Amino acid sequence: MAGLLAVFAEFEREILRERVRAGLAHARLNGQRLGRPPSVVHQAAEVRKLHRQGISKSEIARQLQIGRTSVRRLLTQKKS
Repeated sequence: MAGLLAVFAEFEREILRERVRAGLAHARLNGQRLGRPPSVVHQAAEVRKLHRQGISKSEIARQLQIGRTSVRRLLTQKKS
């Protein structure tokens, strides 16, 4: 009985795997970006520039559409 349940579980898992692959392929065809969003490190210079101009951290986050925590983190770390 346990072997039979294992076979069905494996079958269900394979179906799920195929659906996920099909969904990812469909998203790629529609031009959606997949994976993690781009890092905010690329905007570090812009964040620092706006902060030097006296703009608040919350306003910087709104303008650049990034998280407030990311802005704070970029401003506290040393330039690299």
